Amino acid sequence: MPLDQLKVDQSFVRDLEHDKQDRSIVKTTIAMGRGLGLNVIAEGVETTQQQEMLLEYGCSNYQGYLFSSR
Repeated sequence: MPLDQLKVDQSFVRDLEHDKQDRSIVKTTIAMGRGLGLNVIAEGVETTQQQEMLLEYGCSNYQGYLFSSR
């Protein structure tokens, strides 16, 4: 089964704003996915700040409560 997408688990996105280790994992995951030519999507995005941080790290695809309420 070929892969074309890599998801960043919501458990890392949840504390992105406050947890340095989660930020490192998210940044590394996004960089790895992009380096492999995969579409990277972040799960569990609930705040605008999380979305902005993810975009800064190179992820522009999201799932989560922030988008279900729009």
